[in-house]
Amino acid sequence: KAVACVYATRGEGGGNMVGTQSGPALGALREVELRGCLETLGVRHVYFLDELDWAYTESLQATLDKWGKEDVLEKLVRAYRLHRPEVVLTMNPAPNPGQHGHHQAAGLLAIEAFNAAADPARFSHQITREGL
Repeated sequence: KAVACVYATRGEGGGNMVGTQSGPALGALREVELRGCLETLGVRHVYFLDELDWAYTESLQATLDKWGKEDVLEKLVRAYRLHRPEVVLTMNPAPNPGQHGHHQAAGLLAIEAFNAAADPARFSHQITREGL
């Protein structure tokens, strides 16, 4: 079986304790490092949803509003329909004190997208026009 990894952001909003990169440069560096690591592990399918790592927040709703929940959900449904996973591992979507809103959103959207991918009425153009 194949492994596919999907990331909402590149982590460009995070801190950098070992270098001078920040913002988009940090996101690019993190992507290169991550792809190298995954290649070593034999993971060939890596997707970035291109959502902005815009700030630290503990608000799930603020993250979903900023990203556009339906847009992200559609991207994830496309990935699920393309790969048809048997297992999905994701972040814990339950809000806990100190848990980043972006992480909460990733977990929630991963679960919702799994269910939406099985519903032909959700993002039906992916089925009719894209053949997924």
